[in-house]
Amino acid sequence: MQGKILDRNAVNFAVPFYDALGAGRDLPFAFALGQHAIARYGKDGREDGAILLQGKPTE
Repeated sequence: MQGKILDRNAVNFAVPFYDALGAGRDLPFAFALGQHAIARYGKDGREDGAILLQGKPTE
């Protein structure tokens, strides 16, 4: 992601993201959950993010 993200959208993303990771879910799932929360609870059109993973693909 480049640019600014609103504080409320950062919180809306972070809560389900870290909840999912804490529950043992994988990173792509947690990221998708966070994105969904931003879309559901409001975004201003600037928070279109991407996740960059490094390393071997998992099967």
